Amino acid sequence: MGLESLDMKEEDYQKLQTGKTDLQGADLQGANLSGMFLWEADLQGADLQGANLTKTILSSSDLRGANLKNADLQGANMSGAMAGDADLSGVNMSDTDLSGANLVKTNLSRTTLKKAILTDATLQGADLRNAILTDATLQGTNLIFANLSNANLQGADLQCARLVKADLQGANLSSSNMTGTTLWKANLSGTNLSGANLTNANLRDTVYDKNTRGL
Repeated sequence: MGLESLDMKEEDYQKLQTGKTDLQGADLQGANLSGMFLWEADLQGADLQGANLTKTILSSSDLRGANLKNADLQGANMSGAMAGDADLSGVNMSDTDLSGANLVKTNLSRTTLKKAILTDATLQGADLRNAILTDATLQGTNLIFANLSNANLQGADLQCARLVKADLQGANLSSSNMTGTTLWKANLSGTNLSGANLTNANLRDTVYDKNTRGL
């Protein structure tokens, strides 16, 4: 369903194309917003389930509390965006730029983040269960209290990331770069760390078991 099939005023359609848009609580389910410029847009509480947002510019936009379940954000620019408490579960975010984004307590379960850029992003308390983060860049990322159980982070760059008290049960961190990463009190039960670079990583008081590999 594209914009032409939505019940939307022409003036709102024009706003969508110019950025700095006020679309709080808007119903944009299934909308085709691919490639649009929505920088600094206010999309708080908007319903974007199943929307096509591939290569859309959403830098510095406000998506707090928005529903983007099963949307396609492949190649989108969400640098500096605020998406705390948003539902991004099951979303395709491969190659998406999320550098500096605020994703506190965001639902990213089952989300695909292959080769995504999350440098200096804040994902404190985020739900990343079963997420795919292979070859993603998470340098300096705040993942304190994040739930990454059964997530796939093979080959990810986690240099200086903060994983304090993070849940990494059953996660795949093989061949990842965890140089200088803080894993204080993280749960590494059943975690695969085979081939991971743990140089200068802080592993104090981590929890691990006989199924933890690579330590």
